[in-house]
Amino acid sequence: MEKGPNMALVFSLSTLMFLLITGMETSNSLNQRSELKQVIQVESGKDAVLDCSVKFSEESPGNVNIKQVVLWRLDQNGDHKGEPVFIYKYNNQPSEPGMPLNPKYQLSMPPANEKDKVVSLLVKETQPEEEGYECVVNTDSGNTNCNFMLKFTDEPLIQEASVVPEVPAEHDSSTRTGLFP
Repeated sequence: MEKGPNMALVFSLSTLMFLLITGMETSNSLNQRSELKQVIQVESGKDAVLDCSVKFSEESPGNVNIKQVVLWRLDQNGDHKGEPVFIYKYNNQPSEPGMPLNPKYQLSMPPANEKDKVVSLLVKETQPEEEGYECVVNTDSGNTNCNFMLKFTDEPLIQEASVVPEVPAEHDSSTRTGLFP
């Protein structure tokens, strides 16, 4: 008769241990940043475009509002280097106090009615010490994190098409707002 209660106890303890271990692993994975990195090949001193595709929630596919974009510098281990280098808030919200627009970083905003939202950040005159970046796009559906590692080359890269279209000076708002067309 003792085998029945002992087996039930062993089964209960085994189940409890499984749930505890699974819960701890899930908690750890939720706290870690995305390990997926896009590698961008760039010549030293040239501009790089970082494209981050915004994730949608299942409740509102294709209908998401971008609230804020934050850009962090990363070291070779993928850790943040100090404070964000760029913060932009949408919907007429003021940017962070003490965070002046930096001409090195420019943001291209996707149109409000665009189904596939891609936030593009232009990093001007890249240097080898700029190992990587993390772009965090905050939306009403949550956050999208995109990590980029810059791979520098000594050879000139062949460009198939212009990354940034030419805009007449009178229509260029990038010098005033930090946006590029």
